[in-house]
Amino acid sequence: MEFIKQRSLLNACVALSLSTFLTQAYGETVVVQAEQFDNSGGIFNDGQPKPVTIYSVNGQGAINWINNGDYVDYEINTNGGDYTIEYLIGTSIASNANIELFINTNNAWVSQGTVAVPLGSWDDFQPLTHSSTVTLPAGSSTIRIQAVGANWQWNLESFSLVADDIDTDSGNNSGGTNEIIVQLENFAATGTNGRVGGDTVEGFGQTATSVNWVTNGDYGDYNVTFDQAGTYKAFFTYSALNAGSYGARVDLNSKPVAWGYFAETGSWDVSAEVELYGGQFVVENAGSHVLRVEAIGGSDWQWSGDNIRIVRVGNVTPVTAPLYNPNDHTVAEIEGPILGLPFLKKPVQVPTASKLLKSDVWYTYPQNRDFYVETEGEFANFGATGAFWGHPPEHDFYDDATIVDWTQLVQDYQSEGIEYTARGEFDWGFRWVTEYLTNPEPHYVKTLDNRNVRMTFMGYLSYNGYNNNWLSNHSPAFVPHMKSQVDQILKSNPDKLMFDTQTNSTRSTDMRTFGGDFNDYAMENFRIWLDKKYSSSELTAMGINNINTFNYREFLLAQGVTHTSFMNAADTISGNVPLLEDFIYFNRDVWNQKFAEVLDYIRQQRPDIEIGASTHLFESRGYIFNENITFLSGELNLGARTTIAELPTNILVHLKGAEAVEKTLAYFPYPWEFAELRDQDAPRFGRGWVAQAYAYGGLFSIPANVWVGGSTGENTWSPGADNYRDIYQFIRAQEDLFDNYKSYSKVGLVHAMYSSMKAGFIDGGNQIQSSVKLLTEDNINFDLLVFGDAGYPVVPRSSDFDKFDHIFYDGDLNYLTTEQRSVLDAQGSKVKHIGQRGTIDGIEINVSVNGAVSNDTVSAVSRIHETNANAPYVVHLINRPFAGGATPTLNSVEVAIPQGYFPEGVTSAILHLPDGTNTTLVVSTKGNGDAVVTVNNLEVWGIIELGH
Repeated sequence: MEFIKQRSLLNACVALSLSTFLTQAYGETVVVQAEQFDNSGGIFNDGQPKPVTIYSVNGQGAINWINNGDYVDYEINTNGGDYTIEYLIGTSIASNANIELFINTNNAWVSQGTVAVPLGSWDDFQPLTHSSTVTLPAGSSTIRIQAVGANWQWNLESFSLVADDIDTDSGNNSGGTNEIIVQLENFAATGTNGRVGGDTVEGFGQTATSVNWVTNGDYGDYNVTFDQAGTYKAFFTYSALNAGSYGARVDLNSKPVAWGYFAETGSWDVSAEVELYGGQFVVENAGSHVLRVEAIGGSDWQWSGDNIRIVRVGNVTPVTAPLYNPNDHTVAEIEGPILGLPFLKKPVQVPTASKLLKSDVWYTYPQNRDFYVETEGEFANFGATGAFWGHPPEHDFYDDATIVDWTQLVQDYQSEGIEYTARGEFDWGFRWVTEYLTNPEPHYVKTLDNRNVRMTFMGYLSYNGYNNNWLSNHSPAFVPHMKSQVDQILKSNPDKLMFDTQTNSTRSTDMRTFGGDFNDYAMENFRIWLDKKYSSSELTAMGINNINTFNYREFLLAQGVTHTSFMNAADTISGNVPLLEDFIYFNRDVWNQKFAEVLDYIRQQRPDIEIGASTHLFESRGYIFNENITFLSGELNLGARTTIAELPTNILVHLKGAEAVEKTLAYFPYPWEFAELRDQDAPRFGRGWVAQAYAYGGLFSIPANVWVGGSTGENTWSPGADNYRDIYQFIRAQEDLFDNYKSYSKVGLVHAMYSSMKAGFIDGGNQIQSSVKLLTEDNINFDLLVFGDAGYPVVPRSSDFDKFDHIFYDGDLNYLTTEQRSVLDAQGSKVKHIGQRGTIDGIEINVSVNGAVSNDTVSAVSRIHETNANAPYVVHLINRPFAGGATPTLNSVEVAIPQGYFPEGVTSAILHLPDGTNTTLVVSTKGNGDAVVTVNNLEVWGIIELGH
């Protein structure tokens, strides 16, 4: 085997993800990560707020959105001499994509020639050698890489400078007691924290001279004797055939001390040595220690490993204390289950000046304000009042300078009248978790077979030696970490807060590929919860003889339950897994208790701030029953993959659910929704999404440069400012018909939250979806009467029942508990099966087009003012069909409002349309007393303002 000693010893403070580090060469090769530029510039003709954008591909940082004339500068240190430059680069541009290299000499940029970038794909980074070698002095130099040629250019992952006299000696740099060689095949034990399909070897595979079959999360443990205390560096020799995202972390006595990320060597028979540059490798006492080497990074399949070379570089140096010190925090004891029949908690009242309004128009991201496409126009004139997802910095979150810079950004938007909603994180906050804990391993969600649960839905990412694993909200560090987020975010003085809580660790029990949470802290909490719920005799009957030593994980394994059988059962609460429902309810109870501490902490500091969360009734096992949440938010499924022939109704369960809990829902679709519109060349279909959201009391953020997913580089798309501008300007123009309006209906629909427990997705079960579709397509306006599950058995108040003349139930009635059923039965003859709806008069607003009943294609959505009985009534008309790239414009649309439908009779009507027209309509009366108006020029949306 040939060994090439590529000693690219990088002095780094962070790695791989969007991070900032200096590049210092100690040997023959200098590797520079593209995203770590010191300066950038360009012509800004791509709609991005900066000339060069940093992004991540399979956990590895890179730069994109590079246009002709864009450039990046890097300061590097070398030993001096002649160097060959090699880029890891990709492009989907067929021709005229080029790199020109400059060196700053005597304050002048001197060209070192250009090289053409061959056609490949944006994120398939391939090596490309520069057209000539460059000569650098010893010490510091500044290099500029500039795009030259076509408008769209290339994406760059990294580049390297290789001295022409590269050392191929396989010997060591130092010897004696200052150096330790750990042969990786000589492990004392091996195992894995990961789960990779096709890997049949548990942990490291072993050969006579190396380890192989290494996949992400595999580790080996080694007993290592250090003759001297001191500060050390670790060097790792490995090989990897294919391009990928590779990494290794070294733990000493269960604490991380070194890590690094690196590229492929190009062959299993060619090894490279790299420094593991992260961490603080300090051995405080000589003697025997346990050293662990673990595979990390973006790729599932990792490297073959030869050895770890550990070199003493100095005496013991102080180790920076972690931000998290458990001794600084008090952990509240877990509470027991909810007893009785509670009511849903009404949200705290927020002053009008701070309130989220029904007429608010939000950018999805604050920077969308600046997005501009020459053929589509700008997004700055949409009448926006705020911004939805105001992301704090993804890394260096606890660095004051970083927060100061972000605070200035927030203030810049606020100074222009854009309210800033700052976003607290769960999944995308995995870097913050690593920075806060330093050693997050004990705090991760674990599966039944003791594997980490990686949040693969957001990609395969890694940072500071740890992958994007799921933080357990059972951890004693969870509440302190979330409070630390609050502390950092509030420094920017945002107008509103929003937490992306849909990925709290409770969700790991209902996402089929995960199957958590069996973290040690969770097992201890479950023991306490069970002890508070059941008597000793009840526990004994369930096979729990000693609750003080009970461990649910061991209990299930002893009964033959596997990770696979558990996750399949937990996804829909099926099968015969013991105590499964209790375990689900317990997880939700703890989640609610822990996050309530965080919400109370916010209220103590900002009592009047709106707080949103991506929590929904129809993801009931993760729902937050808390009054401090004042609006709901998140990404949701809109059904574009099912059909774009008409607006699907599946989103209506969420909009109705939000109104049932008196919290406005602000949302945007999952990436695949707009990807479907792009693929079908149907950008105007999304107008219906916007109209439907606002008609039902929600907010749909502006679709500017939308994320559509994928890994080809074509992962954003603009559906066109001109396709949406009039819709949003219409909302702002008619704000008086949105703000303080609520749903109005004669019908309540019973919703059993347990049905969502049984569903495999967060849109509720098939029965509720079917019922919503039936009522919507009959133009029977309705609102939900929410009944909880056995773990949180909420029931409606008497005042909730009193709002309705009729109460419909469906096949989900059997999910109500006996006590809940008694509450419903007390409503007497008002309670009817949904199948009886056709026998009841006066509950629907009938719509016909050219004399034909068209309730299934044009929805009439009724709303009234919350407090002002004299305010106009409102009926939103939503035209659902879509064909040929547009919603067909309808004429002769007759809207018949039953006599006695509204509290008072209708006396006048005005039609408001997105084209800016306001037309007075004639109100006529049918023989049966229905008030009738006729509407023309109805495209996707119209609002009828009704005097009374």
